[in-house]
Amino acid sequence: MTKCFKILIFAFVILLNLNVKANTDSDKIRFIKSSSFKSIQQIAQQRNQPIFIDFHAYWCIPCRNMEKDVFQNIKVAEFMNNNFVNYKVNIEQGNGPLLSIALGVEKLPGMVIINPNGDIIQIKDSAIGKDNFLRWAKKGLNYFKSNASKETIIAKESTQEINKYCIPYVEKKHFFFF
Repeated sequence: MTKCFKILIFAFVILLNLNVKANTDSDKIRFIKSSSFKSIQQIAQQRNQPIFIDFHAYWCIPCRNMEKDVFQNIKVAEFMNNNFVNYKVNIEQGNGPLLSIALGVEKLPGMVIINPNGDIIQIKDSAIGKDNFLRWAKKGLNYFKSNASKETIIAKESTQEINKYCIPYVEKKHFFFF
């Protein structure tokens, strides 16, 4: 190769690197990685925040588009990271199949906002753009904030009643009920 050609390639690589924006944690929604939904609920209870669950599958193209176009948007990421406990679930692995059934998720991408006790606030079962996603998430957060004290009393009673019957099953099968 000629010296001139090497210089052109070097310059091209430098320009490419200047134009590529590196993803940092603040540029995308930080999803908590846990195989135990109970630990997600405990985190949400400690933080007094609702839980955002993103159901996805590796083969789901709309799910990938949501990941790239919505979940990596700076405004969306900042809002979600500050106001929610974010949890990503593969609908085909681990607790994904049972959790999707428990929450009534039938289509992908499936997104659910629940309170820390497991009560559903809202469900979205289709891909949406970043602006519509933010409106949807803000609506869920506002509902959570306005109903948090009422729901806590009701949820504690219903959770205690359900736990009488479900905890032994939970421990043996690694599944939970709300």
